[in-house]
Amino acid sequence: MSEWSLAGGRWPGIAIHAWSLEEADPVLSERLGWLNADEVARADAFTRDEPRRHFILARGGLRRLLAERLGISPVEVAFAYGPSGKPCLAGDDPPHFNLAHTGELAVVAIADRPVGIDAEVIRPRKSASDLAARWFHPDEQRRIDSAGDPLAEFYRTWVMKEAALKLVGVGVGESLPKLLTPDDPAGGVATGLPPNELGIAACCVEPLAIGPNYAAALAFTEETR
Repeated sequence: MSEWSLAGGRWPGIAIHAWSLEEADPVLSERLGWLNADEVARADAFTRDEPRRHFILARGGLRRLLAERLGISPVEVAFAYGPSGKPCLAGDDPPHFNLAHTGELAVVAIADRPVGIDAEVIRPRKSASDLAARWFHPDEQRRIDSAGDPLAEFYRTWVMKEAALKLVGVGVGESLPKLLTPDDPAGGVATGLPPNELGIAACCVEPLAIGPNYAAALAFTEETR
């Protein structure tokens, strides 16, 4: 698996790994063999080959990394789901994780605390301003309108918002406009989180550099749980 780690030691207790979803058939077959029946059914639900391959390689890569962390085989990794449907590991005091995949890349955060991660391929969008007006906080809309590169700022903001919502296990919806991400390019604190099972109203968010033409962000709590 073509894999790399990001900024080791930058976030104590949090490891971030990214890998390519463009792999040969033997690798695909191996990863498919690691999946459980539910994951295989989800893979088979795709009508196009590329999304199916990417799902298998993303989920298989996640299993391999978690297996290494737990000292077991990828097949033995057992998933559970929280009250809001957020995936987690079964068992006593397991590490937290969150996975995202987009385009030809997958990225995962494995941590000693709740985490959320999101990634998007940066594509031209004529409707970026309209989307921001509908889904973003007014302060974020002003930030995008005044940015030197409005498209890049749109995606930077979008992935931070998604990562924060994935951290608390809440889907994208009416909560998006109330969630305010930091304007500092290095990240900061996102406020206005919707009610969630963690019982938090704010979290840390930081942009990630995972490759050209990609936007990504990490969200995490300051304390372990």
